[in-house]
Amino acid sequence: MPPGVVPPGAVPTAPPSVPSPPALRRANGLDDEGFFGRVRRRGREAAEFGVATMLLLLLIPAAVAAALLGSRRK
Repeated sequence: MPPGVVPPGAVPTAPPSVPSPPALRRANGLDDEGFFGRVRRRGREAAEFGVATMLLLLLIPAAVAAALLGSRRK
């Protein structure tokens, strides 16, 4: 065998990854749900991001205000 050639079976191959059932259901649902079905599904998923959205809505204006107040002349 020439140098640099790896014999077959010397390198283990990883088993194919199987998607989890919720991911599989979501992937199957994307094909035929249409626009309004997708909007409805995204609306149900949006409840999970409520806390993060609320924090962003509070922190972004606070950061802008701090930047504006910090850059003004005295």
